[in-house]
Amino acid sequence: MKDEMPRYVPVFSGHKAFESYYEDYHKFEQRMLRRSHYWETTGEGYEEQYQPYIYHPAGKLPVWEKTYVDNDTIVVYPEVIPGNILEAKNVVRWLLYYYKYSDGLGTAYQDTDLFIAYREIYNDWKLNPKGYILNMIYYNSDLYQNKGYPNRQGECYIIRKGNKRKDLPSLDGKLIIDNKMESEIADIFNRVKRCISYDTQTFYSSLAALCGCESIVVPEPGKKRSDYKKGEDESFGIAFGDTPEELSYAKRTLPLLKENILQKMEENRRQVKNFLSLCNEYFSSR
Repeated sequence: MKDEMPRYVPVFSGHKAFESYYEDYHKFEQRMLRRSHYWETTGEGYEEQYQPYIYHPAGKLPVWEKTYVDNDTIVVYPEVIPGNILEAKNVVRWLLYYYKYSDGLGTAYQDTDLFIAYREIYNDWKLNPKGYILNMIYYNSDLYQNKGYPNRQGECYIIRKGNKRKDLPSLDGKLIIDNKMESEIADIFNRVKRCISYDTQTFYSSLAALCGCESIVVPEPGKKRSDYKKGEDESFGIAFGDTPEELSYAKRTLPLLKENILQKMEENRRQVKNFLSLCNEYFSSR
């Protein structure tokens, strides 16, 4: 979503807190719809960039819009959300990145919550000792592809989760993709020669490679590829650093990247089925 969306998380729980949060999304949606109508009537052609994704997500997926849950509802919170703003009885906490609330028992989470990691590298083994994994991937092949534009020039940068790095240089005046619309990001990836990422764990580096630019992840000082991948995947098409060996690897393995992503997408259905079985077993035994 556009950077105007509400990004705060209520510090208190309950239906009233969530209703207030949802009201801000409604206001955001209305702004985007007004802009969409303006651009449509003036022929600017930007209306598709401002679809209200909260209510009309990709693939026409159904969205539960009511601001209450019952005892049979299972609520999944990403790792950035502390507490239980929906006051759900059954809570899953999906660790999409490292969990910063590990010492928040009774406030950020309860000991009855089910923890699942997106990747093993993000897992907190104290909270998820059995190592449950739910790894989902979505790739828009119509948007992120090499369109063969001539005369690629310059570089773009990714900061995202790397914004706290001590070795992050000043990127003032540089082309940074953070918070841009997906269609704009794909266009940038098709027009620059090189994409440099200070976020070592972002799928955008793979998307950059798929769009035909040289994709480089900058390792933290003293680290290399093996410190991040842990044998889970090869990161085809991506160089970790700009050494000749890494750049050669990225170029050599680029043809394998799309095939690898499509194989992972085929796993989505099995991953969801296993997740539902785990939830049924875990919460029905309580």
